[in-house]
Amino acid sequence: MTFQNVAVLIKVSAIVVFIAFGAPTTVAVIARVPALSAGSFSLLAFAGSLVWISYAYSGWNAAVYVTGKSKAAVRR
Repeated sequence: MTFQNVAVLIKVSAIVVFIAFGAPTTVAVIARVPALSAGSFSLLAFAGSLVWISYAYSGWNAAVYVTGKSKAAVRR
C-alpha cells in the first residue's frame, strides 16, 4: 500500500510540475497561433491517439496489479 501511495504521489507531483512549467509557454503560444478551421479535425488521427492513451493506462494499471501480487507473495 505504501508503494502505491508513493507512486501515485510521484505521478501527481509530476503532472503538477508539467502544468506549472508548461502553462506560461502554452498561453504565449496559443496567443500567437491563428484559429484552426472546422475542417481540420481528423477522426483517424484522433482514433490513433486513443490507442496510445490506452497503452499508457494499461501500463500504469498493470504496474499496480504487479505490486499487489508481489506484496501477496512476500506475506506467504
